Amino acid sequence: MKYQTNCFRVSDVKICPHCKNPKIIKKTYKSNHLGGFTKTESELDFRGKPIQTQTVHKRNASGVEVITKDYFTYDNRERLVKHTQSINTSTVKNLIAQNKYDRRGQLISKKVGGTQTNAADRWQEVRYNYNIRGWLTYINNPMVLVAGENTVPPAPNDDLFAFNIRYTDPTNDGESLYNGNISQTIWKTASDNTQRGYNYTYDRLNRLRRADFYKQGAGNLTAYGEFISYDINGNITHLTRTTGDANDNDIDMDDLTYTYQNGNGLSNLLVNVADAVTTGSNEGFKDGNTDPNLDDYEYDANGNMIKDRNKGISNITYNHLNLPTQIEFEGTNNKITYLYNSVGQKLKKTVVYSDSIKIVDYLDGFQTEARGSRIPVGALATQLGNNEQYAGVILQFFPHAEGYVKVTPIDRLNTNYAFNYVYPVK
Repeated sequence: MKYQTNCFRVSDVKICPHCKNPKIIKKTYKSNHLGGFTKTESELDFRGKPIQTQTVHKRNASGVEVITKDYFTYDNRERLVKHTQSINTSTVKNLIAQNKYDRRGQLISKKVGGTQTNAADRWQEVRYNYNIRGWLTYINNPMVLVAGENTVPPAPNDDLFAFNIRYTDPTNDGESLYNGNISQTIWKTASDNTQRGYNYTYDRLNRLRRADFYKQGAGNLTAYGEFISYDINGNITHLTRTTGDANDNDIDMDDLTYTYQNGNGLSNLLVNVADAVTTGSNEGFKDGNTDPNLDDYEYDANGNMIKDRNKGISNITYNHLNLPTQIEFEGTNNKITYLYNSVGQKLKKTVVYSDSIKIVDYLDGFQTEARGSRIPVGALATQLGNNEQYAGVILQFFPHAEGYVKVTPIDRLNTNYAFNYVYPVK
């Protein structure tokens, strides 16, 4: 069976009434399929908000512990205003986020990154604006200069990315919409400081029909556009997309026709996708089925796809939860297998390709990867179960609230790591 039962318990919920500041301590423990664990100890206030949390993760019985400590500060309306984190024995508290709100409780500023508790060396500040209905309109402002690409830390007004959402007041030939549909989006990055955007058109059922690309200095372009048609069930029947060259001249990328089972417009089961574009861009959809007598897609009795001839997938096997456990590819011994726990959470992925093998373990947010040479199928369980070091197991990353921590080994035994905080540019 391709699933694993994990141990999870919540225990030791204690109240300390004799402490100077009464608090609640909550502990959780979860074992994993490798014999390791993740345990968490949280200090809560009497409203149930975490004040401090310590997480201890160990991959397996012989693994190296990774310890994170998170600290949370709230305002008098119980809104999170600061979140910091330290790793292992470090006394440095890394700023995850420092938030500022308006009188309506809407988030208007978020500072992320850095190590100073006053956010003076924050990596970036993200500002938010809303219209009178509370709809988000700005993430920073692409109408003003974006700078700071090569400045660390950025100056107070420097942005790395800016995004504008328009509903009723579009520019560049956009159509004003008053029903909540997005009429236009505009963005700018620090890499070239050029505005780009899309104008959106919808049908009478508020389904997206087309997206027209706009670039500052070039106006409306036919490159990077999209047009969509639907059937009476709302299924896509036709999709065209273009890309562009270095001068933003349009290049056909996709001209797709979708066919559904029975072909009478009454089925939602997709069986074929045909691409009329045979030359031009190498991007987009790949029409890999060369046999006109065979459908692109086949399904089992539960509606799960079991074949995808466009991607060369010859068979997909599912478990009792309708989750894929194995994917096999045509004409090769290449395959991908998945392991889940009893509630359907993915625990492990094994990719066998040509003469190599890759194993990825998903351990409560901590992701490890092992790579090595392909070994005989009969020895697979023994090799991976009893001698995991053959492939060089490496902790890749684990998440934090605003991104993730990238882990880099600093010795050949993969027992000492350097930790680097990564924040999406937003």
